Amino acid sequence: MSAVEEKRDLEQKENEAELAAAQIISREDEADNVKVDAWGVDVIRAIVSKEDDPTEPVLTFRFWFLSTLLGIFSGSLGQLYTFKPQTVSVSSLMLAVFGYVGGMTLAKILPRGILNPSKFTKKELALIVIAAATAGNGVASTLIIGAKDLFFNQKFSYVDGIILVLVTQFIGYGAVGVYRSFLVYPRRTFFPTALAGVSLYE
Repeated sequence: MSAVEEKRDLEQKENEAELAAAQIISREDEADNVKVDAWGVDVIRAIVSKEDDPTEPVLTFRFWFLSTLLGIFSGSLGQLYTFKPQTVSVSSLMLAVFGYVGGMTLAKILPRGILNPSKFTKKELALIVIAAATAGNGVASTLIIGAKDLFFNQKFSYVDGIILVLVTQFIGYGAVGVYRSFLVYPRRTFFPTALAGVSLYE
């Protein structure tokens, strides 16, 4: 065997060894991913209930009343402090506490019927918190209106301002609807920060 062939064989063996090492590393990484994935599933199983009653009413008077009230409160604070250097926001935990107290109070006070179909449920509470927390974020497009007025002395009419705010909000919610197929629905895309709120509803 010539020196060239020996060198070629040696390089081939080194390449095979590198490939084998890379495969071992990738298998270890894959095992770690499986462990993390299994851990996430275990955490969700421990916190989130598998039982669901589809007959429970959700869009009740209590939901509309409390989500509107809490949404106005959190939205006013969020929008007011959008233009200030210090920010004040209403946390979803605070909204959940207020929503729970308000829901239980309305369930006791209101007479049984259309306004009070059944006991106050965790689905109603979750929807109240989602609606109020969504309203609690200041609308970023109002910064455009403020900047044009402050720096360029150009004022939006009321109609133009409302249309600008609605268009930007609809674009954002439309993007959420488009991306939910791979940001929300897949099993591996669980969000640990959201589990604290879910455990509160349980």
